[in-house]
Amino acid sequence: MKRPIIGIIGQPSGWNDSNPFTNRYYFLDNYSKVIKDYKAIPVGILPTNLEIDWQDLELYDGFLMCGGTKIVKYHLDIIDFAYKHNKPFLGICCGMQALAMYSQNKTEEMVLEKITNEDHDMKVSFDNIDDTKHEVKLSKNSILYNILNLESLKVNSFHNYKVTKIGKGFKISAQALDKTIEAIECNDKNKYMIGVQWHPELMNNMSLLFESFIKKCE
Repeated sequence: MKRPIIGIIGQPSGWNDSNPFTNRYYFLDNYSKVIKDYKAIPVGILPTNLEIDWQDLELYDGFLMCGGTKIVKYHLDIIDFAYKHNKPFLGICCGMQALAMYSQNKTEEMVLEKITNEDHDMKVSFDNIDDTKHEVKLSKNSILYNILNLESLKVNSFHNYKVTKIGKGFKISAQALDKTIEAIECNDKNKYMIGVQWHPELMNNMSLLFESFIKKCE
């Protein structure tokens, strides 16, 4: 069986028109590792001058958008391509936030809100990831629930912003106990478009999520 090619949607860094040596895209190793663990091929998507060519995207069988600190136009363009060409999309952290923006065709300021330490008692610690865990409840009427077969689970928190609303074509599939939106997905069950606010690549009980994503990409 042909191994699916997964396009990793990375982050731009240091963009400065007057100094081209600062213009870079980056991807965290965690994402390529987890894709290879599930027998798929990770390939970073490289825009040109922050623009993407749709013809380039035809190479990929599915898309994974990394966590990060910035959402730019090419992120939304790739999500649009995935939506219109029925290609699986998995958004992690910033990737979920980009999916929420796409669902409403809105800017960051209209969809996202700065998170505080009071939100689900968030404690960010890279020294002890378990310290960041909090409970989320899954909607039984969701693809995510059918994948994980869980009503609730403990997840990590490494996000600086939270999603405040989503568009009509999408729905909330998981929330923290304080109603912070933790996962969203497309209403159309024929489209695999899921965003999670947590980092499943840092958890040891998320194999079903990655397995389902890679299987759809096949």
